[in-house]
Amino acid sequence: FTLVELLMVIAIIGILASIIIAGISRYRDKAQDAKIKSNLEQLRTIAAMIDNDESSYESLCDEEKLNKDHPVYGAKIKDLAEDLEKIVGSSGVKCYATKDNFCVKSAALRMDYICVDDTGYLGEGFETGCQVGNLKCTAP
Repeated sequence: FTLVELLMVIAIIGILASIIIAGISRYRDKAQDAKIKSNLEQLRTIAAMIDNDESSYESLCDEEKLNKDHPVYGAKIKDLAEDLEKIVGSSGVKCYATKDNFCVKSAALRMDYICVDDTGYLGEGFETGCQVGNLKCTAP
């Protein structure tokens, strides 16, 4: 083989490797977003159990964060919250709850954020959703 042929082979291998790495990154982000959705779905189930036990969602959240010290469900909430924080960081998860409503939103990798609320909605959140004054994931 000549030097030119070897350089051509190395260049082609480099191009193929960069294409593969870019594809893997996209699928990794997609998998992380699926993990976020799964955790939020479990939080929705926990919120329903809290509401069933206490006739209120208020103890799900503690100052815009998930209540990791809940007397009954704290251990599971803590596991889910820590799992979410590994993916999006500690400031990436917000929780809001009143007696009758709740919403939890998490930053996401392939969209702005993913949100779950007491209406059963689980999906992409909207800019004005899930915040103080609007405890729904969708626009008011």
